[in-house]
Amino acid sequence: MKKKLVASVLAAAMVLPLAACGNNGGGDSTSQSSQSSQVASSTAGSESSSGGGAGTETTEAYFPLKDSVTVTIAGRREDAETAMSERQIFKDLEEQTNLKVDWIDWPGSQFGEKQGLAFSGGTFPDAMMGNFILSTTELVKKGAEGWLMTWNDYINEEYMPNFYALCQRAPGLLESITAADGNIYGLPQFDMVGLSITNDTLVINTEWLEKVDKEMPTTIEEFYDVLKAFKEAGDLNGNGKADEIPFTFQFNAGNNGQLSFMGFTGLAYNTQHERVCYKDGKVVYVPQEEEYKEFLIYMNRLYSEGLIDPECFTMDQSTYNAKTQTPEPTCGVISIWDAARINAPIAGNDPEQPGVYQYLAPLDGENGKDPVWIPRYTPYNRAFCFVVSADTEYKEELVRWADLFYDLDTSIMNSKGVVGIHIEEKGDHVYEAIKKEDGSNWSTAEKSSYITLDDGMYGIAEGDCEMITQDTPQSKASANPLYEPYFNPNHVYTYALMSEEEAELDSLLKPELVKYVDTWTTDFITNGNIEARWDEYVNGLKKLRVDEFIQLYEAIGARSSRK
Repeated sequence: MKKKLVASVLAAAMVLPLAACGNNGGGDSTSQSSQSSQVASSTAGSESSSGGGAGTETTEAYFPLKDSVTVTIAGRREDAETAMSERQIFKDLEEQTNLKVDWIDWPGSQFGEKQGLAFSGGTFPDAMMGNFILSTTELVKKGAEGWLMTWNDYINEEYMPNFYALCQRAPGLLESITAADGNIYGLPQFDMVGLSITNDTLVINTEWLEKVDKEMPTTIEEFYDVLKAFKEAGDLNGNGKADEIPFTFQFNAGNNGQLSFMGFTGLAYNTQHERVCYKDGKVVYVPQEEEYKEFLIYMNRLYSEGLIDPECFTMDQSTYNAKTQTPEPTCGVISIWDAARINAPIAGNDPEQPGVYQYLAPLDGENGKDPVWIPRYTPYNRAFCFVVSADTEYKEELVRWADLFYDLDTSIMNSKGVVGIHIEEKGDHVYEAIKKEDGSNWSTAEKSSYITLDDGMYGIAEGDCEMITQDTPQSKASANPLYEPYFNPNHVYTYALMSEEEAELDSLLKPELVKYVDTWTTDFITNGNIEARWDEYVNGLKKLRVDEFIQLYEAIGARSSRK
């Protein structure tokens, strides 16, 4: 009964008012005032705390607070998405709980600077919320340093009935968010339904292939020949401009980068930062292996002949989107999440057909090794999204407020969309996406005016719900059978919460290694002379204690598994 009451409060406070806002058909039109009445009646007669209560009340009796409380929360969001203070979900929740939030806006382009200032002596908020608000390393480090509240005493049926129930449905979740010192410093985003099994994919312009009389490439030499043909053909898109780009990617971006592409060498790393994998049963740092040199030599060949986008090292996400998602194609080969978003802007595109841009299979290299592709790996503690300051006066209020988001129906809404606007319920917790009136899909930026999406908390275990998908040749799911046979079997589990000592070593070594490798990689690809300078580069890695870094992840990999 407790869980049902909490769910009814959230449904009244958020789902129905949201459905009444901007609904173009199919949603509930119940007014805001009537929803407030529902909440009031569901909590009538309860004694509400004004903060720092003794924890004797159930959550449905706790809200609304008798006396209004104001907390400050820093909210991380993508630049194009709605600021937290303007999202309908938080407006409705504030009215129903009487917990007011003074939001501090942290757009993605300013996130690093603003977060750094908060920890370096600026005003530290009561809480921080957002996708990857702290990495696992940062979480443990800041927790051990005393910045963050521990959740150990709150994750139970009394304080957090929704999150506690989620932990029962997902065995291992609680262990995965517990640091080596035994403390829990933050809450995760958790959604194990409808996950993609790939990160980046490669798509190729098949109209251009036909124009240059080439087949789909299957080897890196054939790939080179295709790119060269694209460059030499001239005005392939027929716009009278020399704006064709043979191959573009966003350097080191997880979903648009070169991480999987380098798998033609037989070796690739699954994570952008740690850059380790198993080779012959041992953990290696990929950027110092011979396979990485092979990758660099090939990429320099492409770059030196003008076959790679010269902006690949500097583009931000918005620039990349503007370049690749255009009505008039300007790129031959693109690293991207899925083909659908590249084909959608092209005039006359039919999503039921393969489209101009089609998926390109992993390419064979020249060293005789089987190519590998990067699988999408989603650990239980993938993204810590909510932390509370150790110094806040409002621990209990924030704990109980956070738990509301882990109600299943609320989690589904925040992860998938609002019922009646973005998704339609076809059965008991079975949903299908609703398109906009013009037939297009809702973008995350558009959805963000209603709900949290990846900027907030949600918890959905396997089997909690089902999303009906209509796979098309352009959809992400269509790429799965192409790439799955090549999935990298040598992944090192890097998501374990480290001990304070391990986290300190990681935070000391990793940033310098990443900076060094990225600088040299960019220079190698753009300027070449790789063989002559390779030993100098590798010696620099040794000076940066790469061997200690490898040993660190050997230990982590040996004791860790997917929770």
